[in-house]
Amino acid sequence: VAGRCFGAALMKDQDTAVDIVSSMVRTAAASSSSQSTGIGNNNNNKKLPVSVKTRIGVDDDDSFEFIANFVQRLVDEAGCTKFVIHARKVYMQGLSPAQNRDVPPLDYPRVFRLMNKFPQCSFLINGGMKSLDHARKVAFGSNVKFDGECESGENESESGISNDVTGRNNGDDDHDVVPCQKCNLPQGSCLNPPSIAPPNLRGVMVARLARDRPADLADVDRYFYGEASNPCKNRRELMERYISFLERVYPRRCCDDDQTNTLERVLTPIVHTRPCCNICREFRGQNYGASDGDIIAPSEIVPNEKSPKKVQPSERVSNDGKPQRKQGNKRARRHAKYDGAKIVTRIVDRALQPTWGILAGEPGKNVFRRMSHELSRDKTVRNCGPGYILWKAMKSVSDDVWDKPFELSGGKSSTYYPTK
Repeated sequence: VAGRCFGAALMKDQDTAVDIVSSMVRTAAASSSSQSTGIGNNNNNKKLPVSVKTRIGVDDDDSFEFIANFVQRLVDEAGCTKFVIHARKVYMQGLSPAQNRDVPPLDYPRVFRLMNKFPQCSFLINGGMKSLDHARKVAFGSNVKFDGECESGENESESGISNDVTGRNNGDDDHDVVPCQKCNLPQGSCLNPPSIAPPNLRGVMVARLARDRPADLADVDRYFYGEASNPCKNRRELMERYISFLERVYPRRCCDDDQTNTLERVLTPIVHTRPCCNICREFRGQNYGASDGDIIAPSEIVPNEKSPKKVQPSERVSNDGKPQRKQGNKRARRHAKYDGAKIVTRIVDRALQPTWGILAGEPGKNVFRRMSHELSRDKTVRNCGPGYILWKAMKSVSDDVWDKPFELSGGKSSTYYPTK
């Protein structure tokens, strides 16, 4: 981003940043205004929100005055009032993007100070969320009591948050300095939650925790949002729902006559000539509504086979309904070498990547990930779709692991710290 002057580099060119955001705010307002004057006007035509995600400093410009002045200009000159603050600075030279997510220390106190300075704005805080319990303390405050957590056992407010807000100052003034000695975290980061969260803190952003340990967020509906229960009780239920999603987004290509490759999310229906092939027959059900004579194996569909109805380039339609350009570029020529595998490896990897951390801390994690990788490279099964590959990879791990109930949050210990 430094060489092209976008992203965090715009913190050093604040005039350009203000012009960009101002133009977005004006365009969003004009778009909302045109919608409100159209036919069928209703109350759902709200102003499109425009937000800015920024770090708290760049290179040597890492003082509170610098980030406060930057936000002030975006508020006064651009009209932006929504901010997502990544609570660490960025080095434009000397560190890679990956290192910039680890090396600069996190500074929560500075972000909370920024919120107090701009009470008219709404904020989300990003960076370093260690667990669901930590995220809730940051979002609501460490001294806030929820239903079922009060020693007195008295009824709380309907919002689930206790009316008792005593202890607004918990005496952790030594957390105001980074490097923070009390948190004892890498690079001197300070992730200490406030006693009572600022009223304009509207949420927290979780990234690497969701990537590395998605099962740690299984209790988010109940523990964070106050729902009566969570949608999934164990990993098997979660994976089955995700497999159903993959079947819709990246459907199987083992039994269709279209010879084009799946290079992106499929929005138009795939017309299958057969209910399933011999490989994915077990996954899709033994009695799939077809006789044995209607089922073939993907190996029987060879690349040079002339299909009954080959889709010509002029007939191909992209996801936006426009004619798809001929697959004559370098990437398409590379896909043509896949020996009949219509779903490319990149698509399968994209579909499976969110599941790689689902077994973090559980037996079988490495076996599951290795099997997922091997199956995604297997040209004989790739056309059966990412949903089938994920289902097949799950069989490499004991049923007890998938059926083990999710552990509820609240007092659950965790040594996880997001890195890389």
